[in-house]
Amino acid sequence: ADTKVLVKTRTYDISGATGAALIEAMDRNGPKRHGFMTHAIALTAYTVNWDLEITREGGVCRLRQANGTLDLT
Repeated sequence: ADTKVLVKTRTYDISGATGAALIEAMDRNGPKRHGFMTHAIALTAYTVNWDLEITREGGVCRLRQANGTLDLT
């Protein structure tokens, strides 16, 4: 069995002179939240994929190999 983890990072620019201004810039420029009209300051998305090798011998199915990939953004 083999496992892979793929990681992608997306950034966005913000600026501000105070903490409140930085939070406001993140709210304004951050990624869109799935299904919402508002922005988030950060967003994590993932998919999991499997590559399975299955054989049939004598009427019995056997899992020979299982490889998984986790894709994080």
